[in-house]
Amino acid sequence: MKKLLAGTSLVGALACGPTSCIARGSRVRTPGGDRQIEEVEEGDQILCVDPNSGQLVTATVSTTRSAHRECVRLSYAGLELLATSDHPLYCPISRQWAPAGDWALGEKTHLLRVVAEGVIPVTVEQVSTFAGVHEVFDLTVDHELHNFIANDVLVHNKQNPALCYLPDRQPTMNNETCTCQNGGQGRVQCSGGGSSATCVDCAADAGTSDAGP
Repeated sequence: MKKLLAGTSLVGALACGPTSCIARGSRVRTPGGDRQIEEVEEGDQILCVDPNSGQLVTATVSTTRSAHRECVRLSYAGLELLATSDHPLYCPISRQWAPAGDWALGEKTHLLRVVAEGVIPVTVEQVSTFAGVHEVFDLTVDHELHNFIANDVLVHNKQNPALCYLPDRQPTMNNETCTCQNGGQGRVQCSGGGSSATCVDCAADAGTSDAGP
């Protein structure tokens, strides 16, 4: 089932550029309040989130794209998110980005919700692996966090960083924070056409972490 979802997403990804997307009507958090994603334009300001600290950061949208693609539906706390199955969402349990299809298949169960007090894990209560074909949108965010808030949960802007895979096949994103062998912090560097990930920019004696071979 997971391979089927992934195959569908890869075919559809060509319609939204090399990206995955969030459905029309989703509310994006901005400094002035929530706006529907289809109303956000290049040059507009939106809010990014540091998933570790919960700090909100104002960033500028540099590119928007749209297409029509199949979506999955995730329901949580009286809200729902419609997204393409390959769009990366943040899991607060594993502290990793993963494609929305992982939640639709029940492999992941929590999203990171952004509330006035900060960020909290929220349980996905109901899923649909096929929620119809919708007009979908993606935003490129001009900030190193490369994320935004859609319907109160943290999602990735998929356009800039590449998706790649850890040795256990868990997905991660280029330039995400990773833990070096000596316990220090580095950043993920995707290689092999996205087939592997290495933790780089570590201290001199850190080597590479379990983020890559």
